[in-house]
Amino acid sequence: MSRNSVAQFSGRVLTARGGKLSYQRARYGPKASILLGAVLAFITAADRAEVQTLAYTGSGTTGTFQLSFDGQVTTTLAYNATAAQVQAALALLPNVQSTGLVCAGGALGTASITITGAGALANADLPLITVVNNTTDFSTLAVTETTKGRAYGQVVAWDASTIANPTTAFLTPSGTGAGGTWTAGSYSVQGAWRNAQGSTLPGLPSVLALTASQSLRIAAINAANTPDDATFLDIYVNGIHSKAIAVSTPGTGGNVAQTDIAGPAEGTGLSLPTSNTAYIYGDGRQLARGFAPYDVTTDVRGDLIFGLSPAGQVGNMREPSIVIGGVLRLGDIPGLTALALGQLGGRFIAGGGFGDANSLVLIPGYGGDY
Repeated sequence: MSRNSVAQFSGRVLTARGGKLSYQRARYGPKASILLGAVLAFITAADRAEVQTLAYTGSGTTGTFQLSFDGQVTTTLAYNATAAQVQAALALLPNVQSTGLVCAGGALGTASITITGAGALANADLPLITVVNNTTDFSTLAVTETTKGRAYGQVVAWDASTIANPTTAFLTPSGTGAGGTWTAGSYSVQGAWRNAQGSTLPGLPSVLALTASQSLRIAAINAANTPDDATFLDIYVNGIHSKAIAVSTPGTGGNVAQTDIAGPAEGTGLSLPTSNTAYIYGDGRQLARGFAPYDVTTDVRGDLIFGLSPAGQVGNMREPSIVIGGVLRLGDIPGLTALALGQLGGRFIAGGGFGDANSLVLIPGYGGDY
C-alpha cells in the first residue's frame, strides 16, 4: 500500500472526489510567513474591513510628515493634511494603488483621519501604517489599528492565545451595609475574567468574614489590572458563581467599578471553570484545523510570493487510503473517519488517534495504522 500525504488541512469543506480530497474557498492571509508543519486555522467569522486611525494630540501649526505602509513611504504631507490628500498620497504607493485604502475625517488639527482597507486590500489584516519623518509640532502624531480586518475562509496561523489566568488573589472583598442576604460566616471569594469566547481559570481565593445581612463588596479594579480582552469579571463565592460584573469600556483603559453583591441569588450558581477558554481571537483562528504541508510566504494582498495556494485539490491517492499529520480537533472535522472508511472504502492511516469534540490531538505524519 502506498502512503501519500493528503488532506493536511481541512479547509471549509472536506469532500472525497474520485480518490482525492479537496476543500474550497481557502486562501492564505496577507503577510503570511508559514513554515512547513505549522498548525493552521481558518477564519470562520464574517468579512470585516481593516480600519486604522491617524490621530494627533496637541495643537499643530507647522511641519510635515510621511506615512509608511509595508516598507513603502508616501510623499510629504502637511501638518493640516485632509483625508483626500492622505488618500491620494497612499494611492501612489505600489502596494496600495488607487482603490486600496480609503480615507475619511480630518483635516488634521481639526479631527483624526480613518484609513479603511478597500479594493485589493479589502477584508484583510493589514500591516500597521506608521508616521515617519515627522516635523510637525503636534505633541503626538501616530496611527493605531481601530478594527482588525479579516476574510471568511482565509487560512491563517493557528493562534489559541487566551487572556492570562490570574495568578494571585487579585480581588479585595469586604462586607458592607445591612441589607444583604448572606448568612454570617467565612467565605472564599475568587474572580475569573471572561469574554465572548469563555472564561479564564479563577484567581487564588481571598477569605472574607461576613456578619448576618451584610452585602459582599468587590473593590474597584483599575485599567492597569484589567485585561484588555475581558468583558466581564465573574465572582465566585465558595466555588459558586455569585455575580458577573461588566468591564467598563472593554479594551485598553477598561476597568471594573466597585460592586456590591447582596446575596448568592445574583449569580448563575455555576461552579468554577476548569479550563481557560477566554480566547483572545473569536474568529476561528483559535481552532486548530491541520498543519501546513509546505512553506508559504504572501504579500500584503495575500498573493503568494513562495509556496502553493491551499485552494482546490490537495492530494492524490493511488490507493483508497489517507495519511494525516499535524494537530486536529475531532469536533472541527465532523465525519472525517466515516468519510475515510466509508466513502473511500480504504484504511485510515494516522499516528495517534482522535479524542472528543473538545480535545486537541497531535498526529505525526506517516503514523501507524488506525
